[in-house]
Amino acid sequence: MPTSSLYDRLVALPAPDPGIDASVPPEIIAFNVSVTRRLRSWKQSTLADMAGISLSTLERIERGEKVQPEALDRIGAAFGFEPGYYTAARRPLMPEELAEPENNP
Repeated sequence: MPTSSLYDRLVALPAPDPGIDASVPPEIIAFNVSVTRRLRSWKQSTLADMAGISLSTLERIERGEKVQPEALDRIGAAFGFEPGYYTAARRPLMPEELAEPENNP
């Protein structure tokens, strides 16, 4: 059985429920980690070493598979993000909040 690409899985994600805190889907984390790493011209092995995780764990993250929250926190720290960047539940903005200038830097 062929597996769907990360892109296909991203497109198929349901819209978040506005106003309800939810964890970030692993597909969005995968996309963010991969793009951030590539923008910095880092190899997967470089990021894995900087984060103190195994290369196989990083590969699983970039495929959109679930991993331990500690591994995600280590990746975030390696990028210089605040604790919980990938693991904290977030409340999606309501449409009217998206129009407010302070929510669109």
